[in-house]
Amino acid sequence: MKSTVLNIFFSFLLTFAISFTAFADEVTDVVNEVASKLVQQLPMDKKIALKSLSPEETGLPEDFLRKLTSDLEAALLTASNFEINLANRATMEDVWQEAIEFNNADFDDLYKDANADVMLMMSPRAISTGVEIAITAYALTGDNVGKTLASSGSVLLPIDLQANLGVDVNDLNQQMSQVLAEIEKVGQTG
Repeated sequence: MKSTVLNIFFSFLLTFAISFTAFADEVTDVVNEVASKLVQQLPMDKKIALKSLSPEETGLPEDFLRKLTSDLEAALLTASNFEINLANRATMEDVWQEAIEFNNADFDDLYKDANADVMLMMSPRAISTGVEIAITAYALTGDNVGKTLASSGSVLLPIDLQANLGVDVNDLNQQMSQVLAEIEKVGQTG
């Protein structure tokens, strides 16, 4: 009896692991495809800064946004054969802190060297079928400041938000109504 239960448990665990791997591969494939299309449109001779909208702007957790930005960074590097001059703004402060603390780097020098010519802005948003991202490249220098240089358009990352982030987009309005009702109750009691 005990071995049967263990066999069922391990079978369930293996099935879950395989389905999670397939899910992760599907998201990775989409990110890689977007990166390869963007690399064809971006000026490789320019410094490019990668940035995502904040958790406050997207409603998505910071850890998720950091991972998504890092995955896009890796995909861009691979798609460009590591020729892209890319700085991930999400990790820039951590890198500077380490450089100053352990290598006696000068903040002013680091700041000057961090100037970018192009900004890649990632705009993710949660929808019922996953996370929709749009990545747009803007000129930061020269006569074309603010001009759009490249865009991925809207791309769907098929992520189960409930399972991976604990967010149910279909139920979000109801959850917000419940939270507001609780706040109102607390406010009435003084």
